Amino acid sequence: SPQLPPPASRRLSRPSIGMKVSRRGSRISNPGNKIMDTNRRRIQGLADPNKVFVGNLAWSTTKAELKAFCETVGPVAHAKIMMNRHTGLPKGFGFVRFCMPISATSALDILDGQELNGRPVRVSAVVEQASKVAAEVRAAEAAEAAAADGGEEEGGAEDGGGAAAQDGGQEAEM
Repeated sequence: SPQLPPPASRRLSRPSIGMKVSRRGSRISNPGNKIMDTNRRRIQGLADPNKVFVGNLAWSTTKAELKAFCETVGPVAHAKIMMNRHTGLPKGFGFVRFCMPISATSALDILDGQELNGRPVRVSAVVEQASKVAAEVRAAEAAEAAAADGGEEEGGAEDGGGAAAQDGGQEAEM
């Protein structure tokens, strides 16, 4: 004989929890959490919200030391210390990519000013290089100019003809 589902009285029911669940994509999921608010604002304008700049590093600092230092706030995916290509010596700064954006935001608050190898480390958000931003702005301006030139050529001929007629009419009146 086929098995029937258990009666409603015997079914397991989940206890109701009095938590408010936010919908995906809503603007405020937890309005009282300062770190979450900072993280939300920070990741909106950045190309890579997981990446932070770490400056004022001692020349003796290794990649492993930098990674271990940053792992105190969250899992690190990659750490890189920038080197001078001619001398091979470290430049004194590097970049750390965290696995999660919230870890990067925590690093901005917690690690900034902490000492690593006897020096206070400066941790800040990564901003795009000026050359990349300038190239994007120029490309956008060129696209707008091309779209505007296409519309002005048609309207420009009409305006130019009307302006000449108006000028001619004014000369005749004088």
